[in-house]
Amino acid sequence: MRFGFFAVLFAASTLLASAAPLPRSSFHSAL
Repeated sequence: MRFGFFAVLFAASTLLASAAPLPRSSFHSAL
């Protein structure tokens, strides 16, 4: 299953958001 992958992705995104709180639009544009 892909639950582990999604869990890691969610944790990474949450960590990024808490570490560097920048606008979501600029975060998505950077990706």
